Amino acid sequence: MHEFMDVVRHYATFTGRARRRTFWMYILTGSLLAAGLALIDEALGLRVSTRLDDDGLLVSLLTLALLLPTIAVTVRRLYDTGHSGSNLWLLLIPLFGWLTLLAWLSEDGKPGTNKWGSDPMSAAGRVPTPAQNN
Repeated sequence: MHEFMDVVRHYATFTGRARRRTFWMYILTGSLLAAGLALIDEALGLRVSTRLDDDGLLVSLLTLALLLPTIAVTVRRLYDTGHSGSNLWLLLIPLFGWLTLLAWLSEDGKPGTNKWGSDPMSAAGRVPTPAQNN
């Protein structure tokens, strides 16, 4: 949940780099939220239409609210892998573009500093986490 909130806090930041974990935890949390809201939409009868592939009101609002943060974190993830953010246009190419982006978003980030910023996995780029008492 920390990664999700971090991405939402920096919703319009298109500079820097995003770790693979940050990106995929954001996607997972957003998907789980959408699934939960879909159940609530169904229970409250907030579906926009009777077609099964149409989203309900709450899912539509979530999708709209997360559109800019999703684009921003995807661009930062592409930067981390050494690719330009303009490669996001590959989404317009069915199958080939999607699979290419999926492969790039899944690969390790390039170590060291690149033209988009410092390595988020380096000691300088890593944000310390608070100690936990067990």
